[in-house]
Amino acid sequence: MEVLLNRKDEKRQAGELIYTKNKHLYALFEDEDERFSYLLVSLTEFKIIQYYDDLPTNDEITFDIEEEIESVHHHSQSKITFA
Repeated sequence: MEVLLNRKDEKRQAGELIYTKNKHLYALFEDEDERFSYLLVSLTEFKIIQYYDDLPTNDEITFDIEEEIESVHHHSQSKITFA
């Protein structure tokens, strides 16, 4: 998998892509109709990692994925290529 992340976005929001130092990729989704409306999904393994009621902090995400975050980017400024 090749990951090209162009611009870092410091503002926490749904639609973010989280890239770890171990080269794993996660996405933060929002489903407004659910009680726990934010989902952290592994794009490497294609599975839901955690549900949140509020936007999670980097510390919460790091705890849940048990990896160090290298960067956080918004999906509209990023390109993912699966090879």
